[in-house]
Amino acid sequence: MTSPHAPELREKIKLETPHRRLLYLVVFLLWLSGLLWLVVRGFSDAPVESARCEQWSPVLMEIHGGLGFIFLWFLGSLWVHMRRGLLLQRNRVSGLSMLSVTLFLVFTGWGLYYFGDENLRKLTSLAHWIVGLALPLLLTLHILLGRKIPRWKAFR
Repeated sequence: MTSPHAPELREKIKLETPHRRLLYLVVFLLWLSGLLWLVVRGFSDAPVESARCEQWSPVLMEIHGGLGFIFLWFLGSLWVHMRRGLLLQRNRVSGLSMLSVTLFLVFTGWGLYYFGDENLRKLTSLAHWIVGLALPLLLTLHILLGRKIPRWKAFR
């Protein structure tokens, strides 16, 4: 049985090179700014480093938040990629895992900005940075699995 969308879906699922490179750059910078913020906050108790850490912490958070908004645009731009993968039944588990983790990070990031309860903020912060640090591993796995799925399985 042929899908009514078969000609459209037969196009490559792989992202166009400029789109893919920009997405990877934004994800890397987002991840790096979060990591640097963690490093700065980790040294914030040191007496000598305290003033410098307090100076960089808000700057890194602003960069991280700004990159988060750019990433949200990229997330929307992935709609066709996700739709094709789902309809062709290709790389669905890792793709849905990527989407779930991404949405988790978006909502916990939003919560860090808006939650007033300090205990909830601490828990949300811990969850956000643990999952965020693991994101490159999940993205790498998603890419590798996508490259290993035989093309003939896409059209069964």
